[in-house]
Order: sequence, then C-alpha cells, then structure tokens
Amino acid sequence: MTGEILITHAERATYRGGLKETDGLIRQLEKALTGSHTISTKMSAALQEATKTSEMPGQLRMLRSLYSDMNRQYDTHLLYAAPHNLSSFCEYICREEVPAQHHEFLIDHLVAVADHDVIRLMISMPPGHAKSTYSSHRFPAWYLGRNPDHKWIQAAYNMDFARNRLGKPVRAIINSPRYVKVFPQMGIAHDSAAADFFEFSQGNGYYKAVGVGVGIAGYRANIQAIDDPFKNQKEAENQGVRDDVFNWYIADFTTRMVKKGTPQFIVATRWHMDDLCGRLEEMTKRGEGIPFEIINLPATAIDDDPMGREFDEALWPDQFDYESLMEFKSGAPSRVWNSLYMGNPIDEEGGVLNRDNVYRYETIPEDIMSGNTILKKVVKRVTLSIDAAEKDTQRSDYTAATIWVETVDRKHYLKHAARIRKRFNEIVGFIDHLAKEFKVDVILCEDKGAGTQYIQIRQDEPGPAPVIAIQTQQQSKAFRFDGVSPMFDAKQVFLPAENTAWVSDVEAELFSFPNGTHDDYVDTVSQYLKWTKKQNVRRGVAKMQSGYA
Repeated sequence: MTGEILITHAERATYRGGLKETDGLIRQLEKALTGSHTISTKMSAALQEATKTSEMPGQLRMLRSLYSDMNRQYDTHLLYAAPHNLSSFCEYICREEVPAQHHEFLIDHLVAVADHDVIRLMISMPPGHAKSTYSSHRFPAWYLGRNPDHKWIQAAYNMDFARNRLGKPVRAIINSPRYVKVFPQMGIAHDSAAADFFEFSQGNGYYKAVGVGVGIAGYRANIQAIDDPFKNQKEAENQGVRDDVFNWYIADFTTRMVKKGTPQFIVATRWHMDDLCGRLEEMTKRGEGIPFEIINLPATAIDDDPMGREFDEALWPDQFDYESLMEFKSGAPSRVWNSLYMGNPIDEEGGVLNRDNVYRYETIPEDIMSGNTILKKVVKRVTLSIDAAEKDTQRSDYTAATIWVETVDRKHYLKHAARIRKRFNEIVGFIDHLAKEFKVDVILCEDKGAGTQYIQIRQDEPGPAPVIAIQTQQQSKAFRFDGVSPMFDAKQVFLPAENTAWVSDVEAELFSFPNGTHDDYVDTVSQYLKWTKKQNVRRGVAKMQSGYA
C-alpha cells in the first residue's frame, strides 16, 4: 500500500456502515434458515440480485464472504493509517470501540500536544466518558511507538492508580499483536518491564507512572501527563491536600522537563474551584507561568460549546443520553452534578449564601383539609416569580421561574423551578402553564425585555393569575440579593431537602452568586423575597383582603 492516501473519517464511516448492514443481513438469513424469521419479498429480491442466487444457503455464504473481505480491507486501511493518525490507531487497536465525537475532539487536541502546537493543555470532562482510555492508554502507546527515544511521565492521584490503571494498560497495548503490526520495531525491554516503569528494546525512551506526591528525581520527560490529580471529593475539599498537590506539581512534576517547551497536558474530572485545574486556570488568567489552553466538555452542552453542540446536547449520547443524565442529576447533590458532570465547581465560600446556613423542608406546607373544608389555614398564597429573557431569540438568556408557597407565619418555601430558552410566544405558554399547574395567586414579572411584553399582553387579556409588574429602579443584581439574603439566615426561607434536577440548577446559582455563570434563578428569588417582604411590612399584622396585591 506504499503511497496510498490515508483513509478519511468519511471513508471509515462508510466501511463501518457497510459492515453493520451486511452483518444485519447475515443475522436475518441465519434466523430464516432456522425457521425463526421470514424474509420479506422485497428483501428476498434484493438478496437475489446482490448474490446472483435464489438459494438462502448460497446467499448466506456470499454475504459472509463479502463481510470477511470488507472487514479485512478495512482493517488493512486502518493498519496503514495507524502509525500516522491517532484516531485510526485507536480504532485499529480496538475495533469494537469506535471513537465518539468527543473522543475525536480529544484526539485532535492530544495530537496538537504531540506536535508541540499546544504546550499546555487542560481538558475536563465527566466521569465515565473514556477520557483515560484515549488520553492515558492509547495516546501514550501511539506517541511512544512514533518516538521510541522519548520519555513519558504519567501522573495520577496515587501510585496504585498510576501503576495499575494507567501504566499497565499502556504496557498491555504495546505488547499486543495488533500494536506490533503498527510499530514492528517497538518493544518493551525484558529487564525493565514493570507496570510503573518500562524501557524500550529499541531506543532510549521509557514510560514512568507516578502518584501525586511521590518523588520523581532522576527522571526526565519529553512529554508530561496528569490524569485526575484528586481521588475523590474528600481529598479535593481538604485545603491541605489541595496545597500538597499544587506544591508537588510546581516543585516536582513540572521540573522534570527534558528541555524548555516540553509539552504537558492534564485530563481531569473537576472537584473543586481550587483544585489543581482551578489554580492553573487562575494562573493563566493572571498571566503567570506558561498559559494553558483550557477546555471543558460538560455532560450537557452550555453556551459556546467547544465542540459546537446544541444547547443541552449530551456529550456521549450513545452511552449517556440526555434523559439518563437528567435522571442522575435529579438524585445527585448539586455540587456533584455541577463539579463532576458540568466541570463548573461552585465557589460556595465566595458566594453570598452558605450552603450550611440554608434551611430545608421535607414536605411542602398545605392547608389542613377535611374534604373540601379548610380546618386550618396554613398557606397564605402561592406566587410565581418570573425573570424573562431580555431578547426574543432561542439563544438568548433563560426565562426562569420559581414557585413559592408563603405560609401564614411568613415562611417561604421554594416549591418548584423551571427555565427555558424559547421565543416569546412559547414564553407566554410557559408562564401560563406554570401558573395553572401550581394554582398560583399572583405572577411577579420584571418590567423589562420579554417581561414587559408579557405584562402588556396580560393587561389586555387577563391570564390564569393577576400579574404584578416589578420595577428594579436600576438596582444591581447583587444589591437586590443582598437585601433579601438575611431572610435565609433568619429561617424564613426554605429549600427542598430532596434533590431534583431543578434544585441542582437553583442551588448552583444561589451558592455561586455573584461569581457564577448564570443568575436568572437568583433574580427570581430576590424579586419574590423583596416583593413579599414589602407586602408584609406594608400590611403589618392586618389580614390581607386578597391573595395578591
């Protein structure tokens, strides 16, 4: 195959599609021959045309032969491309695992590191998305096969993980028969083949796996890699451990470069604002040290997704579709979802609210009833608070909503929250639907952007509940929230104890404000609490004449 052009991604997809289709036909014929399946007339005619025989045994033999030839040809193309193309190498080494879109994205950036186009790279992504498979198993095997004189230092949170979960798989790939076909001159020296350190039979290079905090004096690297510098949340939340990891990185790991400009990359699941990735990101922002190219691949896409995904699109839908991710999110603490799965740890220490000072409820308060008769009035009113998007586009800010239950003793319970990114007509339906579903007494809507439009519509055409136009008097978001935050400490505001997907989103904003990415829910909270506080002050202890003002 000398001089042949390397197989393209499109051609690879065509081969895989042909193999899948042929395999499906083979399975149907096999079932038909056992009497457990019937071939349709249309398919029978197509098979006869393709195989030039009307007998099913003959058709089956022809299809099996076609599959074998196609598979062999595809394997040959992958083998030819593997030394030159990391993606083809990854698929050739394990044909059953075709790189997904985010794997191809990761591969492209790893190749940039290998080519010294990127000297510092940091990529974060959720657990279970095969980041180690591509960055810490197949990439080093491919890189070292191309550069047997180079030295690779691989770090992880501890020595056991570095040795058994990273070094051992790399060694296994290099020793595999398929790898030998790709790099026939590459091999591991018999007298230096431990999982945490092995040298090569050809060349002066080696692979060294090391745990964070372990001394690596005497070793040098042409390329340095870190895969998850923290073991778990407990470690990441320990200030002393975070300091130790960072100090080891600066004083030990980074000093092991062969020469200036040695590339380095980190792949990790985020745990904390101040974890290693967080500190290096802050250093990059301040212009300290060699700047990192920083990429976060969240489980569901947010604005300006680096891969160009649509908003909320799952990162690896074949393994974790959007529905399964939302199911996990609904049962996970918000800090776990936002840190590990969205790559966006919340700066709770720097926020206005402290998680530990927020009170929770197990059951939402309700009037005590006997049939249709109220025995004891508990609920004073139910309020829907809206922060509408400023622009009428699907890619504008969120339109966020929170539903609150106020009790007669002036306690406020967050009952539900929701948000959308839709055009105005759909925003109207969104607000009205929530008002009807939760039987709200009043709707609060800031008189701005799409909110102004909604207010005007409901002045002409009354909706499911009275609408109150809220004026902010040009006060900043932070000023408005500061004015109501004491109500949380005073045990006047309660959030659900049971976690749901929407609770995670609300808490992500509340506990990171004013430093978070979004604050739409925060605006609905401050809007509601300021309004209800004003109502109670105005009326004193007098009984309200209606459920709204």
